[in-house]
Amino acid sequence: MDPSTGELRKISILFDTGAELSFIEQALANELGLQEKGKAALRLRTFGSNQVQQKDSHRVTLNIWDRDGLPLTLDLFTSDILTKPLSSPRVSQGDVDFIRTLDFPVSINGQTIVTKPQVLLGCDQLWTLIRDDQPQIRLPSGLTLLPTRLGHLLTGRCDPTRKAEQVTNVGNEDRWFQFWTLDTQVHTLSTEPFETPPKEEELWERFWALETAGTEEFGVSEKNVRSMVDQQVWDNFRNTVEKRDDGYYVRLPWKDIGVELPDNRAIAFKRLQSTWNSLHKDNTLLDRYNDIFEEQLQANIIEKVEDESQ
Repeated sequence: MDPSTGELRKISILFDTGAELSFIEQALANELGLQEKGKAALRLRTFGSNQVQQKDSHRVTLNIWDRDGLPLTLDLFTSDILTKPLSSPRVSQGDVDFIRTLDFPVSINGQTIVTKPQVLLGCDQLWTLIRDDQPQIRLPSGLTLLPTRLGHLLTGRCDPTRKAEQVTNVGNEDRWFQFWTLDTQVHTLSTEPFETPPKEEELWERFWALETAGTEEFGVSEKNVRSMVDQQVWDNFRNTVEKRDDGYYVRLPWKDIGVELPDNRAIAFKRLQSTWNSLHKDNTLLDRYNDIFEEQLQANIIEKVEDESQ
């Protein structure tokens, strides 16, 4: 929420599986008026380097909304620099046609977009945004359409035979793999940029962006999709807010359709077999296990299941 306008504001987020923590640009934190929750001295080390940089950082929280209008709270550390601008590559026509047949709310306009991420989500938080209630779709090029709470993302690597065709102007396939190497130095917090020749740097960013860049909504412009999501959030707020004598009451925007969670019976059974194979030769230890089960059975903590299918 932008405090100066009172409206939702769109920001660019980079998913970085090579980062342990999550960060936000100091300038954006200042613009949004985020309150500092604490200070920390971070020891930063870039990929392929033995040098460690110590930088002071502030811990802040950022409230955002996902595609379904549900609120999320991100725990972030501030940094003056996250990464340099990234260019999203053009998606192959074969992938575009395939996505259209899926009737997904995904849009690819076929243009190269340059964006500078203002938030970097590391492994501490990005996995909570990956959706497990929707399938991952493998595209003809070899890329994967990954469902997240922020929309679908394109990730992965193209099929080597297709990649060689797409980069014939680069020279040969060996140079292609050089550009596709996931060198985390591209999104380091170091103030010294990674120097490469201008043409190679442009190609490097264009191909590497496939690993991290998300796609836009399909069929309508990006601005219209953002407006629809904003409207959904505000409509949900207006329809649920109640004014009472002691104040206002607002419902949380829960999803209408819940996801049926698996019982994990097969996993539990395999673990039981593994435990039995490792302990069945030690009768004393098995007796102790049995005593614990009997105690829990008497205390009604557990119960016997007669039907093995349950």
